[in-house]
Amino acid sequence: MVSCLAIFLCLIADSRASFETLLQDDECAEGAEACSLEALQRRAIQLEASQEEPAWEESVLAAWAHEPGCQGVLRGQCGAAAVVVEVEPESGGLTSKVYTAGAGGGRAPFDETKMTSIFPVASNSKILTSILLVVALADHGKVSMGETVSDFLGQKCSDLPEAVAKITLVQLSSHTSGLPAQPTNRHMEPCQRDPVNCNPYTKYTEQDLCETLREVTLGPKGHYLYSNLAFGMLGYFLELRMGLPYEQLAQTWVLHPLNMTSARVTLNESQWHEMTPPGKDASGEGRWRRHPYGILQGNGAFLVSVPDMGRLLGAMIKAERGQETPLAATLRQTLQPLAWSGYCACDACEEEELLKLSIPTAERGLVAMGWESSSSGLRRGWHKSGDIAGYSSWMAFNAALGRGAFGVDTCGGCGAKLGSLRGSAVQRMVRLLADGPPEKVVPLPQVALPELGALVGDFKACPAAPGKLQSTSLATLSLTLRGTQLLASTTSFTGEEGPMVTATPVSSAEADGLQAFSGVVLALSGPVGTIHGGPNEHGPLAEVSQRRTIHFLEEPFAPNKRGAAVLHIAGVDIFFVEDASQCP
Repeated sequence: MVSCLAIFLCLIADSRASFETLLQDDECAEGAEACSLEALQRRAIQLEASQEEPAWEESVLAAWAHEPGCQGVLRGQCGAAAVVVEVEPESGGLTSKVYTAGAGGGRAPFDETKMTSIFPVASNSKILTSILLVVALADHGKVSMGETVSDFLGQKCSDLPEAVAKITLVQLSSHTSGLPAQPTNRHMEPCQRDPVNCNPYTKYTEQDLCETLREVTLGPKGHYLYSNLAFGMLGYFLELRMGLPYEQLAQTWVLHPLNMTSARVTLNESQWHEMTPPGKDASGEGRWRRHPYGILQGNGAFLVSVPDMGRLLGAMIKAERGQETPLAATLRQTLQPLAWSGYCACDACEEEELLKLSIPTAERGLVAMGWESSSSGLRRGWHKSGDIAGYSSWMAFNAALGRGAFGVDTCGGCGAKLGSLRGSAVQRMVRLLADGPPEKVVPLPQVALPELGALVGDFKACPAAPGKLQSTSLATLSLTLRGTQLLASTTSFTGEEGPMVTATPVSSAEADGLQAFSGVVLALSGPVGTIHGGPNEHGPLAEVSQRRTIHFLEEPFAPNKRGAAVLHIAGVDIFFVEDASQCP
């Protein structure tokens, strides 16, 4: 007969053992004092108190796994992995932890302990290209940011249009060259024969590049227009100048100094099978871009492990904070703002007068060398997305918070809405992870009704740009006083009303990196809307415990008037104005 002491020791060793299991033992059932009901209850309570609560990050991954669109046929076939990094403000010490989840609650299709798997990080490769460019510029003096397309292709491509020939390296690296998103002559024919292994950049040659540059239609230079073609050219120009393959240059000058030893462009057949979990599309079909790239590798060719992407984020955070890290000066230079960016085209983001606010918004931000910014908790954060057939990824960091995250799925961007700027489920997940768990708020002990009443009103979201459709689905943010309770709600542009939730005034001190004066801060009791999702999007990611606040900004042009109400939710800020005439 097993003693009750032995059973108790087993309980300690296995936190999943249940109280009911203990009672099933014969000796305990016979009424031995050591196994009395009271003793077992005391021990169960002690054991429960000794167990650590699941990490908040794990709850975010679990929410991703049950998002609509990431279940169904994908269950057990794909998953997501994320790394969260934090930098200790004083010592500069870096902590990093990887989290994994399987779609629909199934098993994640990669090594969940060592995390040596590598994934196509797609357009996140552009950040590596930008760092390589600055290394070549600042550390080796091999290139100048004012050099032009003609300096690299003038002897190779005859009859280039003058406007194309004069495009500079700084314009290529900041999406302000006017070049379109893709070359006009990608090789799509092989994809029709082999959609699983499709790579439209395979065998793309210098002759192909010359051909597309002769016939391309440019947008206005100096204005933000996202371009894969531009970054592909940038990587190729560095090859031409340095006389080495792009992959070798990046590994020698960027990846090895940052200890990113997993990253590679070229894999043999066994490495594809052993190191890279295959991506899936919504039907469960495989999607691998296994055929090698041609010359435009700088726009998205690298495969990297999740822990190594965390090393990149940690270095970026420390560099922006002015702390010691490899390539610190180079990394800081890639973060120098070069132009306005955002979810609008051409010249729509050029003027600060767009919202009459002095900081970037959810609708527009700043573009640096590959990086793009947005406002998050009234602090500037940097991010970069990456999507490719079978995979979706996002990385984001906020140096003021000392926190960043990278995540990738093997589900082809499940959870995204076609034609929406909402982003895939994994991209929304990373925004939450980078934002961090909700802080414990301290409600103000007493707020007079007149002070609460002064916050009541309907605030309106400005259009993304003059004459452009609003990219966020939230049209209004309303604050209502019911008795002594302040309530907040949102309405979509289609008239759909979101739920009312309690808005509690809380004490708040200005923190590191705050970009605007915050007069009043309201903590929200639940989700009132999500960026690009809608007021009643109640999927698991929308419901996960997260920072939900409203900040009021003073109008710099009229000090006695509220300038904007800033709804912070899902890791981003959405700006609403009280006076619609402030919108362009």
